[in-house]
Amino acid sequence: MRLKTIKPVLGSRIGSDAGLCLIKMKEKLTTLSLGKRMVFVISFWIYGSGFVASAAVSSERSSISSNPSLTRTLVEAIPLHRIIPGDRLDVKVAQDADLNTVALVDLAGMIRLQLIGNVAVGGLTTEEASEKVRLAYQKDYIIDPTISISIDTYGQQRFTVIGRVNRAGDFLFRANKSVNVLQAIAIAGGYSAEADPRKITVKRKVNGREEVYRLNGKEMAARQGVEVFAIKSGDIVTVGESLF
Repeated sequence: MRLKTIKPVLGSRIGSDAGLCLIKMKEKLTTLSLGKRMVFVISFWIYGSGFVASAAVSSERSSISSNPSLTRTLVEAIPLHRIIPGDRLDVKVAQDADLNTVALVDLAGMIRLQLIGNVAVGGLTTEEASEKVRLAYQKDYIIDPTISISIDTYGQQRFTVIGRVNRAGDFLFRANKSVNVLQAIAIAGGYSAEADPRKITVKRKVNGREEVYRLNGKEMAARQGVEVFAIKSGDIVTVGESLF
């Protein structure tokens, strides 16, 4: 998601306040001696700098707090965790504490709850899962239930690194953590002496079909401030061999 850069603009209030201060300073100077005038001007300059800086910060805070769309955009830019097999969910039912439980998400993305049985929550956010469980309880058992679902323990995701690395194999990482392809290779012991960092492939299942991504690790490592290809659960990373 691309965020627009929003520059806070100082309002007319700052301009009018600053103008009033200048008028008062002019009136004051006419009554002072030369030496006292110099002291007064220096003091006013120091105070005025602080005033403008303080007003700028205040204006910026005001523009953000009074702009709901900006606040919403910043919140939406934060990626949400989607439930995966292995996650343990803390399920709470406000109307009946006996229904509270910690449920393990199975390989099919299901959790089993009292009264309503299996509920498919894989791929949902905790908010979406809460609403789905709420509707299930409301259908036959509880009038207008209040359901809260949170992550008790994150499940682990698996990726594989093979080819010219020092420690090929399968590796696990927590679902709430991110791993990019260069980090995955480092976890696998780094490049071997025969490796060609420019020859990296990542195989990934997308909607039942295999997709292959060809990457240049040397180029990615050299670029500063650029997001590196992110690893997903089930990815197979292969580091190619150098011809020389």
